[in-house]
Amino acid sequence: ALDLHDLWKVSTSRLRFGKRFRAAGLTFAGLAVAVLGAYWLGSERDAGLEVTPQRIAVLPLKNATGDPSLDYLGELVADRVTTRFQLERVGEVVPLPTVAAAVLAGDPADPAGAVGGETGAAIVIMGSYAIEEDSLTLAFRFMDTPGDTQAGYFETKAAITDLPGPGLEEVESRLAGGLLLAFHGDPLWAYAFYPRIEAYRPFEEATQLHADLQTEEALDRYFVAWALDTAFALTPYFASGAAWDLGLHETADSLNRVVGTRFRETMTGVHRLHYDATRAWYEGKLDAAYRAQRRLVDLRPELWYQRHLLGSYCFAVNRPAEIVETMLAAEDRVADDPSGGGLANLTWHLRHLTRAYHMLGMFDEELETAQRLEDAGWSDAPRTQYYKGRAFAGLDRAD
Repeated sequence: ALDLHDLWKVSTSRLRFGKRFRAAGLTFAGLAVAVLGAYWLGSERDAGLEVTPQRIAVLPLKNATGDPSLDYLGELVADRVTTRFQLERVGEVVPLPTVAAAVLAGDPADPAGAVGGETGAAIVIMGSYAIEEDSLTLAFRFMDTPGDTQAGYFETKAAITDLPGPGLEEVESRLAGGLLLAFHGDPLWAYAFYPRIEAYRPFEEATQLHADLQTEEALDRYFVAWALDTAFALTPYFASGAAWDLGLHETADSLNRVVGTRFRETMTGVHRLHYDATRAWYEGKLDAAYRAQRRLVDLRPELWYQRHLLGSYCFAVNRPAEIVETMLAAEDRVADDPSGGGLANLTWHLRHLTRAYHMLGMFDEELETAQRLEDAGWSDAPRTQYYKGRAFAGLDRAD
């Protein structure tokens, strides 16, 4: 695989000759772009204040070093992280004095529940720090107060001599970036990655540009994000989709291989399945790609967008009936759980359905879905009329 500089040089040089690819149609690799709405965490607790989605409270960390002279770090870390969240506008941050009062007023055996109940925070961050050899290990737990579960976990090491200077700045930045990804990205990635916030900002811009079909600009922003944080696996992963959509297939393949070489061994089960599906796609192993995505959906059926991706693989292996099933199941999931943000990219969804209905000879349904596509305001009006005309032809209607 090429290194970062070479990949950037190759892709940008090819883009000078690749303007014709700008309006390229949707390909599967591009589906990896994050186009979902906000990730909501709950509605209300049984008692206490109503829980506010994206309201965050940070508790002082516990000193597990056995050294009382390091007690000050627990309050210091909480103060620095809280301040950074406020500066970066990461959610709605509960002030530290309010958090302290909530802890005193609640059950000391359940500080996260106490703070959630008293402040309405949906996420309470708590943790500890311990000494390992000459380093300090800081561990953070993200507690989902409505569900009374641990939503995420982040652990990092820093030299004691780097605290509270550069070591703590790194912690602040990655906690802020991780929360923004959890709040605004695909729930599949929530609390799985903790990018530096300086890298997350251009990454988020890139995903929106890609969703808006400004793919060249998106690829450029992905490379900017990657240069700022080479440890964030999603950047080259999503960049590979943008490169593929631009016709830069060798660049896309190289980026995807970088992800596999550097990050696959540390991926969790569902993330590995997601990667393996795209890797198989790049290698032309379409049945293997379909099977990996099918397993992912079976493991995480609540992730409706992954059903949407499964529909793309179904086209490749000629399973139109399963496409309809997965697309309609995605719609049902959104109807049952509107907190998921809705079908954020409705046009892709409806285009899948029109094509599948046509393959199955279900022309009435194709026409109905094409009309939904038109009603949704899809910008490609000629293509919408083509879909409707195709359905009319199938129904033998001259009008």
